[in-house]
Amino acid sequence: MDGGVFHERLRRLAGRFKSVNSFSKQCAISNSLMLAYLGGRSLPGLGNLIKIANAAQVSVQWLACGSSPIGAAAGEGRSLARMERLTAILEKAQARIGGKIPEKTMEDILQYAFFHDLDEIQTINLAAKWGAQPLDPLRADYDLLRLAARAVEELIAQMDARLSPEKKADVIAMVYENGLTAHGLEQRVVDRSLAKRLIDLAR
Repeated sequence: MDGGVFHERLRRLAGRFKSVNSFSKQCAISNSLMLAYLGGRSLPGLGNLIKIANAAQVSVQWLACGSSPIGAAAGEGRSLARMERLTAILEKAQARIGGKIPEKTMEDILQYAFFHDLDEIQTINLAAKWGAQPLDPLRADYDLLRLAARAVEELIAQMDARLSPEKKADVIAMVYENGLTAHGLEQRVVDRSLAKRLIDLAR
């Protein structure tokens, strides 16, 4: 099913509500952020993607890339329950580590665990590795950055996707950051399946 680009699918859902403001409130997302999503200027993280899908009673997969039936409320309930379970697991992991993992890092771990269908032990191990070794934000791994940029460019060509320079830069940055942190400092890899999903979301 060709669902079009993300913001077009989102506008279709927003049209079911009285106003953008009422749609934003139903999704528990700020009006300004929702307007950025609707205008194609920003893309939601996994948490907000699930909030929108749950509020509009559509599947996350359809909302993200237009590739599954639009109505899947039961499936979304399972996705929401899985997110809540992963959040509880990460809170337990944080207690074990004995220190507070930054909120942004927790969100990144949550998204990675959700998309890669990690079990409890894998999620805790990832949190321990990722949370216990905070990265210096000024340090860059230029080899990994080149690999991320090359992978994204190749996938854009294969998928015949048209992305604005800003969106392409955002996808490269997210793929790079995932490769820099998701597997720990000793094994940095480019996740091409994540890159493909992000390109699907951005185009």
